[in-house]
Amino acid sequence: MPIKRIKHLVDGGVKLLGFDASRKRQEYRCRYEARVKNISPEKVGFSLVMPYPVNDGGQKLISNPEFRPSDASLLKEEDFGNRYVSWTAELESGHSITFSQFFECVIEPRAIEIDPNLSIDDYEKSSDKVVTYLNKNSYLEQGSGEGQKLALDLAAGEKNIKILMDKFNKFVIDRLSYGNPFEGLYSMKDALEKSEVDGGGFDSLLAGLCRTVGIPARIVSGFWTNSPDDVMAMHAWVEILLPTGDWVPADPSVEKLRKQKRSRRSGELGFVGSDRVIFSYGSDMEIKAEMGAREVDILQNPILIPKPEDKQLVVERGFYAVPLKKIKLK
Repeated sequence: MPIKRIKHLVDGGVKLLGFDASRKRQEYRCRYEARVKNISPEKVGFSLVMPYPVNDGGQKLISNPEFRPSDASLLKEEDFGNRYVSWTAELESGHSITFSQFFECVIEPRAIEIDPNLSIDDYEKSSDKVVTYLNKNSYLEQGSGEGQKLALDLAAGEKNIKILMDKFNKFVIDRLSYGNPFEGLYSMKDALEKSEVDGGGFDSLLAGLCRTVGIPARIVSGFWTNSPDDVMAMHAWVEILLPTGDWVPADPSVEKLRKQKRSRRSGELGFVGSDRVIFSYGSDMEIKAEMGAREVDILQNPILIPKPEDKQLVVERGFYAVPLKKIKLK
């Protein structure tokens, strides 16, 4: 399995002298890179895919990303409209190459309250977004099974979206234990069966419960801007779509860890801070490149196409974010 590494060099999102910067607008200069090394005895050809930063809602690009090498293709996957960068290369045995993208962005904290009068019946069932984020998903169980039964039992016929979200969010936080992080997405089934799961497992369970009862929900994937270690550098959370067209954030794993005093990060039902960079929406998608196609759980880490055999290619990746402006403490 590829060896991967993350380094984060900024503390702009944690509490400094009582000031929580994640609740303020922040601007960052970012670099995302992947170093590929051929450890096999033969020449290997491949495509390297890297997610392209989101440019909508509370995250806007100040500058278009710069790619190195410059001969990169900007592509879009068909399921959720995520954009990604693709390079194609050949490596001799023992050689390596680094692929990078550089960009600047401004990130606003995202906060929204759920209108207590909204009901599941208020959704426009034919809306593209509603259809897309209610479609069956292999990671967010929506067929027959324990997940479906659990969602229906918890809902108990309730249709009020705020009541359901409060109930589902509390259940996920109370039920799951955080641990065993890995570079992939735990499924809803995994979350219900394993003794510990990482943030992705919390997200899959919450999103799966929502979708089962008719509330459109999606996984949001990205990176912390201020992670001191490899374990928490990658991050994913959830957004649910309201009938009004607004997306409500939820971050059950962070909410759990904060209640246990294991984290000071921002994130809860209705709020996520400006301490994270978004790279994609959705889960269970197909990524296409010059060297072929590959099914992936989420679009977050660099992807090699075709999938390399063991002891063939090694990938080291890093995401770096530095504030463009110093935080002014009053």
